[in-house]
Amino acid sequence: MSTEHSKLDLTPPGKAPKAPKAPGAPNGTKEAKAPKEPKAPKEPRVSRFAKLYPDSAKITVLVTENPKRPGSLAHTAFETYTGSATIGEARAKGQLYANISWDVGHGLIKVEA
Repeated sequence: MSTEHSKLDLTPPGKAPKAPKAPGAPNGTKEAKAPKEPKAPKEPRVSRFAKLYPDSAKITVLVTENPKRPGSLAHTAFETYTGSATIGEARAKGQLYANISWDVGHGLIKVEA
């Protein structure tokens, strides 16, 4: 094998060929950085629903009977309002913010802060 093939420049057009490194030269090591100070812990994120419907907000049911289809999960979930005076109590019984928002939007319940 001839040494001519080992001297061919195979770099793509438009790129400069890399210069050979000198023996014994440092290979890009940098000085060690001082450790950063730890960041303060972030406060837990509060959802928009939790801001709209705080746990202390009072619930008033505006319908006389449960409007949800009997036997459905929504029917069972709506029943949590009957024994709950506040959003916090309804949430403790398993009510979701999405259901509360839907029921308020459709005029089934009223929430007062």
